[in-house]
Amino acid sequence: MPYLQGPIVVGQSPVLDAVTIPAAPTLDFTQPTVERMAPEPPRVKPSSPASDPTFSRDIFLLRQKHLAINEKYAVWDENGSDLLFIERPAHLLRNLLALFGGLTAGGAMFVLLGFTFQSMPQAVQVGYLLFGSLIAVIVIIAVYVRLEQKRHVEFYRDESRSTKVLRVIQDKKFEIITATFTVTDAAGKAVGTFRKNYLYDLLRKKWECRDLHGNLLFIAREDSIIKSLLRRLLAHCSAYCASTSFSANR
Repeated sequence: MPYLQGPIVVGQSPVLDAVTIPAAPTLDFTQPTVERMAPEPPRVKPSSPASDPTFSRDIFLLRQKHLAINEKYAVWDENGSDLLFIERPAHLLRNLLALFGGLTAGGAMFVLLGFTFQSMPQAVQVGYLLFGSLIAVIVIIAVYVRLEQKRHVEFYRDESRSTKVLRVIQDKKFEIITATFTVTDAAGKAVGTFRKNYLYDLLRKKWECRDLHGNLLFIAREDSIIKSLLRRLLAHCSAYCASTSFSANR
């Protein structure tokens, strides 16, 4: 390292005289500052039923699992490959309590009817008894329907229930002739509706699928009316009629 030559005067430095120190920049707080933020990671959107290849077919084979509290169905294609697992919880305890509540309310109506029956004029006793019994039955049904829990249908990728694909929501607890359901995807977004007729289901199950605007997309029905009748007459029949085949007519 070379030595500095020449006399050194206090207050003067040959090194500092040769170095220029830049002035500190002034900050203007009146101007808006632009902060550079890290980009957000892309959000993974759940697959919709329309883009899911599982539903890109017209024939689904179902087999209901017997001796189970909840309704359970295994779904596969014509080649025997597993497609879906469907479960409809029975909510057994909740609905048994609802039934008990309905019977209790109806029983109270029958007791009241028995106490007041003798005080009525003989000419109207029969009509009073019939009308009171009808009211008691209506009370039983109304209390049960009010207390019972809706039974939605859950669609899973497999029996492990780790990945939900669809959910079919029961719109109303009690419908006399037809039943309507709202179909949602895995994220809970409504994608369509299902509709069935209880009277038609006595012979052959049929579902109408519509979009959110009410346009008919397809009709799914049991492909064999003979096998469907056998299933209703013989709940535990052979393997021939234990499986259910649904075909979708677009």
